[in-house]
Amino acid sequence: MALFGKFFAKESCAVCGAEVGALKKRKLADGVMCKDCVARLSPWFEERREGTVAQIKEQLAMREENRRQLERFDITSELAGTGAVFVDEGHRWLCALPDASTGGLLSSERVHDRAGLIEANADIVTFDQVRSATCDITETKGELRQTVDGEQRSYSPRRWRYGESFYLLVEVDHPYIERMRVPLGSLTIETEGERQRSSSGAKALGWLLDDPDMDVRNRAATYDDNGVLRALTRGDWEMPDYAYGFRCSARNWEAIQGYGRLLAQVEGLCQMIAG
Repeated sequence: MALFGKFFAKESCAVCGAEVGALKKRKLADGVMCKDCVARLSPWFEERREGTVAQIKEQLAMREENRRQLERFDITSELAGTGAVFVDEGHRWLCALPDASTGGLLSSERVHDRAGLIEANADIVTFDQVRSATCDITETKGELRQTVDGEQRSYSPRRWRYGESFYLLVEVDHPYIERMRVPLGSLTIETEGERQRSSSGAKALGWLLDDPDMDVRNRAATYDDNGVLRALTRGDWEMPDYAYGFRCSARNWEAIQGYGRLLAQVEGLCQMIAG
């Protein structure tokens, strides 16, 4: 009973002094803090349990100064999905939010201006603090099947559904942030045959011989476009045979074009902030 009573004993928040019970307190290395004070921390801060009271108080003080700095933030570029990235090219600043929605899960409102950044107290990171900025894509894959005589069977040729999720991954030298992985969009692409991937040598040979099946799986590069003969005879309005490793068709061409646009946007943002 003594142990049970100790678990539910109330303590004081080391930051604001409020009394907090077991279900609302959050541990620090040398104390506890309340949920309201935790909500004031950066959403990119990952080491709260290892942080000391002094470090937490220092971060919160810096966050208040950050809110004042946001009064000067001029949005010159932005890219948004589930999260969002905002750039001030004049000051060489960027802000990123892991979730840019406001008003709860069912709300369609989004952070889109300086007032929203101030309300969210989005952390300002300078371009000089950026160690690296890369486009991080996660992929899921599942086979599409058809029902024949009450049984699930593969198509011939086999068909696949790929889920592509795009993130901006930024690693920084910052007082309390190590990295930001910002979700910026996702899409689904259905294709006949598996996505083709190749080494640079196999890719070049396959392109010359118009034979994507020569490609080697699980390499960094993807098989794009088609062979020389096809490239020379294809009109500008025609889709390629392959793009980004996906076999193109009327059914998936719009999704593949969306993949290309999103990839270009994220990579362009990477070049801007990592320079």
